[in-house]
Amino acid sequence: MDVSVTGATGLVGASLVQFHLRRGDSIRILARNPHAAARLFPSARVFQGDLRVAQAIPADFVADADVLYHCAAQIYDERELQATNIAGTRTLARLAAGKVRRWVQVSSASVYGAVRSGEITETSLIQPDSSYGKTKAEAEAAVLAEAAAGGFGAVIVRPSNIFGPRMSSGSLFKLFAMIRRGWFCFVGPPGAVMNYIHVDNVASALALCAASDAAVGHVYNLSQRISIEQLAAIAADEIGARRPSLRMPEAPMRLLASVFERVPGSPLTHRNLDALTQRAHYSSERIARDLAYNAPVSLETGLRELVKSWLRQG
Repeated sequence: MDVSVTGATGLVGASLVQFHLRRGDSIRILARNPHAAARLFPSARVFQGDLRVAQAIPADFVADADVLYHCAAQIYDERELQATNIAGTRTLARLAAGKVRRWVQVSSASVYGAVRSGEITETSLIQPDSSYGKTKAEAEAAVLAEAAAGGFGAVIVRPSNIFGPRMSSGSLFKLFAMIRRGWFCFVGPPGAVMNYIHVDNVASALALCAASDAAVGHVYNLSQRISIEQLAAIAADEIGARRPSLRMPEAPMRLLASVFERVPGSPLTHRNLDALTQRAHYSSERIARDLAYNAPVSLETGLRELVKSWLRQG
C-alpha cells in the first residue's frame, strides 16, 4: 500500500507511520522540517512542504497514493489556525483530487462544542465553541466538498482527547502532579466522566477507515471513557500516592475559579472544573458496527502506561 501522511512527527501521525511501516507499506511524509522527519523515519520518503503555502506542496506527495491521512493541524496558535487547518486542508484536498484513492481526515470531537451531558453520536449537532473546533469543522467541510465532486473517497474521524506515552504535555500530567502532591479533590456529585482515546487505538481505527470501502462517506466518533474516580485511583496507585477522597461542592468552587483563574498557572479555572464535572460521552458504536473496530489498548492499560512514562520523565 502507498500511504501519504501529513503531521507524521506529531503524536497521531507518528503512531500511524509506525503502524504502516510494521506492515511493510510504502510511506510518504510531508514535513516542514524534512530532516527531523527523516531522522524519525529513515525508510520513508520525505517531502518538504508547508500546508500554509499552496506552491510549497509537492505534487509527488499525493500522486497515486492509496490513502492520504491528514493528521497535521494547528492547535494552539490562533494566528495559524485559519491558514493551516482550513486553507491548508482546502489546498491539499484540491491537489489530491483525482490522485489519491482514499482520504482519511483526522478531525476532533471539539466540533460538537462543550456538551455537558448525554451521549454524543455522529448525528449530534455540530456547534463548536472554540477557535480550534471551528477550524476543524470547516476543514471537514472542505474535504467532504472535494469528495462530493468526485476527487476521492473520504472518511472523517473525530477522536476525543488523544493521549500516549510520547506526548510531552497535557492536562492529564497536571492532574497527575496534583494527585502526587495531595492537592486533588473531586468536584460535585459522583458520576463525572472523562473522555480519552489512546493514540494506538486512533492509528488502528484510521487504518481500518483506509482499508474498508464500507467506511467511505462516513463520519466516526472515536473515544473511550472512564469515571473521574477510576482515573484518579489508577493514577494514585501508579504514583504511590494516597487515593483522593475529598469532594467539594461545585458552586463555591466556581466562585473561587472566577478569582483564581486570573492568576497565571492557576489550576483552579472554569475550564478545569468543566473537565472534572462533565457527564457527556462520545459513542464509538458506529465504527465498531461498520468496521468491526475494537480498541487494541484498554483505557486502564494506556493510563497506567502514561503515568509510568510521566514518572520516568521526572
